[in-house]
Amino acid sequence: MPLSTSTLALVIALGGSPMTPSQDSPAPMKIQRYSALREVVAELSKASGLALEVRGEIADYPVYVSYSGNNPRELMTRLATLVGAEWVKPTSGPESLTRTPGMSRKIEREADLVKANAIATRLKEMEAQFAKDGPITTKLVEETRKQQNDRAAEMMKQFESGGGEIRLNVRDEMGAAASADPASRALTKIFRSIGSEALSTLKAGQRVVLSTRPTSVQGKLPNNAGQVFREFVRDQQVLNANREQGRPGVQEGGRVQIAFGGPVGGMGKGNPNRPEMGMVVLHRQFGDSISCSLLVADDKGETITQGSTVFPVFEGATSYKSEKKTPYVANPTAKELATVLPGAGGMMGGVRMMIAGSTGNSFSFGGSGETKAVPGAIAAQLAKVPAVEPWSLLTKPLLDSVAGDKNVVAMFPDNTFATVASKIAKGGKDCETVLSQIDAETGIVVAEKDGWLEISSTSVSAYDEAYVDRPALGKLVKSIVAKGYGTLDDYANFAVEQVRPLGASTFAQAIVSLVTQDGTMEFGNSLSQETFPWVRLYGTFNPEQRRILAGKAAVSLSSLSGPQMEIVRSLTYNDNAGPQKSTGAGDGKLPMGLSNMPMVSMLMGDGLSLANERTIFLGQGVPPRGVLKMDLSTRNTWQARESNTGRSAFGGPELIAMGSFYDKAPPELKRFLTKTSYDRFRSATEQDINLTIQYDQTISMSNGLKNRFVDVTKEYSYNQMPQDFRTQAEEMAKAMGNIQMGARQRPAKINP
Repeated sequence: MPLSTSTLALVIALGGSPMTPSQDSPAPMKIQRYSALREVVAELSKASGLALEVRGEIADYPVYVSYSGNNPRELMTRLATLVGAEWVKPTSGPESLTRTPGMSRKIEREADLVKANAIATRLKEMEAQFAKDGPITTKLVEETRKQQNDRAAEMMKQFESGGGEIRLNVRDEMGAAASADPASRALTKIFRSIGSEALSTLKAGQRVVLSTRPTSVQGKLPNNAGQVFREFVRDQQVLNANREQGRPGVQEGGRVQIAFGGPVGGMGKGNPNRPEMGMVVLHRQFGDSISCSLLVADDKGETITQGSTVFPVFEGATSYKSEKKTPYVANPTAKELATVLPGAGGMMGGVRMMIAGSTGNSFSFGGSGETKAVPGAIAAQLAKVPAVEPWSLLTKPLLDSVAGDKNVVAMFPDNTFATVASKIAKGGKDCETVLSQIDAETGIVVAEKDGWLEISSTSVSAYDEAYVDRPALGKLVKSIVAKGYGTLDDYANFAVEQVRPLGASTFAQAIVSLVTQDGTMEFGNSLSQETFPWVRLYGTFNPEQRRILAGKAAVSLSSLSGPQMEIVRSLTYNDNAGPQKSTGAGDGKLPMGLSNMPMVSMLMGDGLSLANERTIFLGQGVPPRGVLKMDLSTRNTWQARESNTGRSAFGGPELIAMGSFYDKAPPELKRFLTKTSYDRFRSATEQDINLTIQYDQTISMSNGLKNRFVDVTKEYSYNQMPQDFRTQAEEMAKAMGNIQMGARQRPAKINP
């Protein structure tokens, strides 16, 4: 966050005015530290002789400071602006760096204003593109389809040739696609009527439904919505005709649809000449982009058409430039951490996720190759959080290098951890080039002014939103390391203290994965954006509630505490899947795990209809007659470990088969496999816990949680494992070899 004139003036007016060296500390000071703000301020207090302290949550914010000078007030002002706080001097006692409620409200207002300006700019860009291209026609659809498919083919060719990361400029790619997308055109007009100021207040994870006939939990669409929906139906008919003739529609070209939302909607059974009702769903899920769905229905409630798109909000895209070129020499620890980090938390069943990382301005696919084991020395340091700040291991060497002749203050938002790591790993000839890459492709601003280098989020509010509570994370990591595995209670205790799902999923999950060397991170799904609120709800259960639920009895929603009901309400209206109506007889429960399948919602949209929209069938709020239920099932499994790396995973023979197949896998597949040599095994018990919110006999929502317990008293080698386990592992590895490489290939070798 660069220091604006107005912000700096406010801080000065509230007690942070610079003092002359003679007033405070005439002796030169040298401070170079990366740790919690409270520790930085304590060092500043000691060096300057001023009585200083920090109060509130900001005390744990990790900051980097490199300062040489004899004016402590200058550094105090920079720190206050960095964290969005003010120095308050009481009549007695130390001067406190504090964020007052008024300051918090101001930060929110400033962040909304920045976002509103970004939304307004984006709307103007899209309107200009629409005016340039004219109405949606078959010709425009086919030209756009060709551009998308050509781009997808180019990406696939680069990917298959082992070209490493494939990056997309979201602004350019989505601009080209939006012009031939009926949903994008309709939303642009509706957004213009709603106003960028109103849209800017949408918070991360929040889902808002607007309708021409709103229920008590919906908002009212603007007056022009009827005309917009009629045009939307017409444009969808053009697009649908193109699809029926065997020509794929816009956004259906290979991997491009992963970045740009789901396939465009087709025509339903409703009468296109009788558009009587329309709905728009806005869901800010990841970063600042808004997932959007539209539906138009006729006078009988039948769907005429629907569509989905993503409205990107580009904030603070800047370009850091510096005349100085400080040679970039990667610190070995930072380099190693940067290499393994993008894959952390992205290993499911031994297969690496294809999306390595994303920011507000770009997506990257593929990553940098084989997932590597985390060096033990790095894992040991990360396990000491918060005493050792994870950001310091990654970025301190870079910041130390550029701090030679300037003062530096820096604070990186947690949700950019993996993206910054990819820039550190990629490197460059000079530090300024690396900082420029970070500045251009993340929600981070790098700026030089008056001899200071300042690095922070585009706004303090954006930093707050993504911040992971360090003391809570430290407790989680310590508990997992002590046992060698994590339990549901470990995650639940963390979830109760850490309430920001964005930070929890993007930062804590990576740290836990790196520290525990987990080969599947399946248990780490407890930290995902989709499951985290359910884990938090589980963590709030008191002993009596747990006893009742474990006995398969129900807990009335009316008996829940206020904080528990707030979680239930948020899940009801903001969860990706949300409540569903059962299609027949039964208790209406969702199949296990349906609620925690984000890719389905991200790729296919919300599956919007009048019959399944939760703000319609639960349009009067959460009914107090509802209940909470819990189903438990237990099975035996194994914890497999690599003695040489410490990597571990839970599962059966398939883990051995997948790892053993690695050496025989073709290069294009090997890029997504984790090479493993599990040689030590412990018996374990795995418990599936299905939590259900039952609103009535036909409406419910569920999510599956997982718990594990390991017998640490005895460990087995591969040859000591049961014969049926070894037989299955070897047969599965052989089958993989035959399927992927041809039946004539020799089966994969099992390493005992």
